[in-house]
Parts: sequence; structure tokens; C-alpha cells
Amino acid sequence: MIEKFKQARRGRPPKSESDRLDQRSVRLTTAQWKRLESRGGLEWLRALIDGAAPASAAGDDALWRMTPHACRVCFGRVLARRVGDCDEQIFRCASCGNEGHGDTPAVVCACGFKLEGTKDMGVRCHVNPERTPDSIDEIVATVMDEPVRLPPPERKSLSALIDGASPASAAVPASFQWALTPHICRQCFGRVLARQDGAFRCACCGEEGAGETEAVICCCGLKLEGTKDMGMRCQINEERTPEWLGEIIATALPLATPPRDHISS
Repeated sequence: MIEKFKQARRGRPPKSESDRLDQRSVRLTTAQWKRLESRGGLEWLRALIDGAAPASAAGDDALWRMTPHACRVCFGRVLARRVGDCDEQIFRCASCGNEGHGDTPAVVCACGFKLEGTKDMGVRCHVNPERTPDSIDEIVATVMDEPVRLPPPERKSLSALIDGASPASAAVPASFQWALTPHICRQCFGRVLARQDGAFRCACCGEEGAGETEAVICCCGLKLEGTKDMGMRCQINEERTPEWLGEIIATALPLATPPRDHISS
């Protein structure tokens, strides 16, 4: 009984230095406070300062543009989008979903590789000059003999982060806006992107097609001898592992399963 009383008096366990909240006052204009509240409040601000994308930043209907960069985790194509009028960008791997928030793709791409956390390894993303069946991706990452020096991250004041207005945040043409689909390419198993005009494109190898569904280029469209359904279907990867990082995979299902009934695009 006495021991329980002592435990009750101790209260909550102490937090580590990194988790402890430090309360300070911040002076912002009325317009900045309103803008902060509209973007998600303090949770959005904490995520922005930590360099992570807000959880609400990229919904299923988000439109992305492709960048000439490859993910440092799985070497999938890196996509980018802006959030409202914010100067910061969300960068996301089309394949494994690795995300980051910042000014350049280096927050998630292979250009950001460092040795022991500080030394630049000289890896740079670039267009694949010699595409082969063994190296089919449009963008690759290699070690350069004389790598281009990466610019240091831009330091911004709190007011500048909240205001976030920049001429660079102008509207992106619709032809460069792509939506992620729950399908992967039949050529390289890269993520299939969709455009509003009915075009479909693999984010990794660039395979393209036009039609009513992703089946024009995805694994759902695989046929045996040109006519017989192979039973391959694209689906969400429910058990992701270091060997199978992709958010979407293709597996063989019973041939009685209709090609498009098990998943919606």
C-alpha cells in the first residue's frame, strides 16, 4: 500500500531532453496567425521546422510533378509538389513513399547521401545516358569523379516560413501534373502515374499509354500469348519489408478474379 502511494506521488515519468517542450513567446502579425491556423496550426509548424511533411499535405488526390532525381532508399523516381502558396515543397518517392519537406529534392534523393552523416559521398542523380534492359530507369544515381557541389539549405526566419509566398510557386501546367495510382508498370514495376487527359506513365522507366484504365501499361494488363489473362493484379503491399519496399506490388491471383474488380483507381 505504501509503495503504491509513493508511485502515485511520483507523477508522470520525466521526458528526455529532445522530447521536452520549451515554452516561449512568438510575435506574429494578425495575418500570419490566420495563415498559420489555416495550414494546420502548431502541428504544421513543428513538422515544417523538423523538415518533415505534414500528414495532411499529400492526399490521395494530390497532383505531383516529376523531378530528375532518384530516391536514396529504393532509387524510385522522386516527385514534388507545393502546398498552397508555401515556398517549401513536399518531395516523395513514387515507389516506396519516402517523403521529405524542403527547398530541394536532396531531402529524400540520392544527392543527399552523406558518409557518417556529414561527408558528401559524391553521389548525384542524373538522366540515364545508356538505358538497357538491366538499367531501364530514366533517372539513375552514380558516384561522380567531380560532383557538383550542393548548395547549403536556405535558412529562413519563422515569419518567412509562415508567409511562404514566392514567385516560384506559380501554377504548374496541367500537362506536368500527375496523380499517383495504386498500380505498377509491367516493364519495370515502377509506380504508374495518371494525368487528367487519360494519359498513364511509369514514374521510373517512362513507359506511356492512353486509355480508360491503368491496364494499358500496368501489370493488370499482362496477358499470356497476347490474349489469355495471366491473373496478375496490382495491389497495396500490406507487408512491406526492406526487400519489398514498394507501396504497390503485383501478385498472381485466381484467374476467376475480374481484372478490375478488386481495386479502384
